[in-house]
Amino acid sequence: CFLEALPSYAYPLLQGPGPRPQVACVGPSSAQLLLQKGITVDLMASEFHAIALGNEILQQPNWQLKPILLIQGTRNNPQLAQKLQSCGAQIECLILYDTQLEESLLQASAQTDLRPPDVACFTSPSAVLAFTAQCPPAWRAQHAPAYASIGPSTSAQLKASGLKVSIQAHPHSRTGLLQGL
Repeated sequence: CFLEALPSYAYPLLQGPGPRPQVACVGPSSAQLLLQKGITVDLMASEFHAIALGNEILQQPNWQLKPILLIQGTRNNPQLAQKLQSCGAQIECLILYDTQLEESLLQASAQTDLRPPDVACFTSPSAVLAFTAQCPPAWRAQHAPAYASIGPSTSAQLKASGLKVSIQAHPHSRTGLLQGL
């Protein structure tokens, strides 16, 4: 079981005093889910994106003394691992889930009288990937909603997917996204 190996790892899942590893996460939703499972978060990024988390891990004392276990999904952006590795961190990735696409929202909305959105808001790069997988380029060209992003990694995925970022949240949080809208 991977939980038995956690005490030998640094952020996210830096060994602190005692046997419990320290845990880091990108944002409050992840922190809340971990807390529901009895896991306390020691470090949460002040701006909710991977590069901010990487920068904050690198500011912690003794971060380089232990390997870092990144627990993630199959569609995660590699920026956090790349950032930490470029500073000399030993990174191991544990893929725990696969982001699955649901029935196309376009198919469901085609059966209703819903009008196309004015703005499409994205809070993660994987959400952009799911959207582009389900929304054909012809639909995106015809309806051309504005695209709003919670932060830099999500904006980068929008651009990589050929979509123009109209709004990027400042600060990179749900509140910043709402203010940007």
